[in-house]
Amino acid sequence: MRLVLIAVEGQTEERFVKDVLAPHLQLRGIRIVPTILRTKIVRQGGPFKGGLTSFRQIDERVTCLLRDSHAVLVTTMFDYYGRWRNDFLTNYRSEKTPAGATARERVQSVEREMEIYFDHPRFRAFLVLHEFEALLFSSPAEIAAAVNQPETAKQLEQIRQTFPTPEEIDDQPQSAPSKRLLTVIEGYQKPAHGALIASRIGIERIRGQCPHFAEWLSTLEALTSL
Repeated sequence: MRLVLIAVEGQTEERFVKDVLAPHLQLRGIRIVPTILRTKIVRQGGPFKGGLTSFRQIDERVTCLLRDSHAVLVTTMFDYYGRWRNDFLTNYRSEKTPAGATARERVQSVEREMEIYFDHPRFRAFLVLHEFEALLFSSPAEIAAAVNQPETAKQLEQIRQTFPTPEEIDDQPQSAPSKRLLTVIEGYQKPAHGALIASRIGIERIRGQCPHFAEWLSTLEALTSL
C-alpha cells in the first residue's frame, strides 16, 4: 500500500478525503491520509483547525509532511480562492499576478510556483478551483436532495449552466460558489453538508465535471504503477 499525505484546509476537506477519495484510491493500493492545518490556539482548549489565512501555515505543514520518508507523495487540498493566496503572491514569489488567460491556467501557475518553492520531488500542489463548493455543483440535484430542499434544484442548475464547468464559478466575494449556495440553500453549512453532498455525487461524476480536479486525481491514481 503506497502512502500519500495530504494537507487540507479544514474538516470538510478532511471528511471528503476520508469518505470519498480514500476508498477510491484504496482499491488501487494507495492509502491517503489527510491532516488539517492548525491555524491558531484558542484559550478554552487546544488547537483551532481550519481558516487558512497565510502561506506560512502551508509552508510549515508541508515541510513537516515531507520529512516522512514513507510517503510516496505529499499533496494539498486548499481553496484557490482564499486569503493565503494573496499572501503567497505578494510575499513568496516575484510576480504578484498569476500567469494565464483562464482560471485553470492561473491556478496551475500558482501550483507550479508552490512546487518550485518547496523544490521536492515528492511534492505535488493541488488547489481547488475556486473553492470546495464548486465541486458540489457537479450535481445541483444532489445538493438539493442532500439538504432536503428539492425545490432549489432548478435554481442551482441555472447557476451551474451559466458556466462551462463547476470549477469556473468565479471567486468574487459575493458570487463565489459558497456564496451562491448560501443564497439558495437555507441553512447550508459547509462542515455539515459539504462532504455529505460530495459523497452523494460520487467521485466519478465530480471527475467528469471538473477537469482540474480530474487531472489531480489521475496523478494520484498513477502512483499505483510506480
